[in-house]
Amino acid sequence: VATENGLSVVDADDPLAPVEAAFFGTESNLQDIAISGDLAFAVSGSLTVLDVSHPTDPRWVDNLALGGWDPHVEASGVFAVVFGQVNELNHARRSFVFRVLGFEL
Repeated sequence: VATENGLSVVDADDPLAPVEAAFFGTESNLQDIAISGDLAFAVSGSLTVLDVSHPTDPRWVDNLALGGWDPHVEASGVFAVVFGQVNELNHARRSFVFRVLGFEL
């Protein structure tokens, strides 16, 4: 779950009583998150990639600064597509594909 200051991993084995299993803090508010297999892709002022294969112990994999724009993320396998609006005046948009090395497809 994306929170104001990081990623909260929630154990929902009992959907009526979810419990926070782990937390990974980030420098700024998360704007979007995508999960693909054992990887979590979280975007704020940067794209942060976490290995969540052990949900109670998420591990940092990589980080990429994004600059001052409003990003969103979609993921499939070891690939993430980050996209969003760069400039509100002319509705300029930016997107790129990010591949995580060292993980199987």
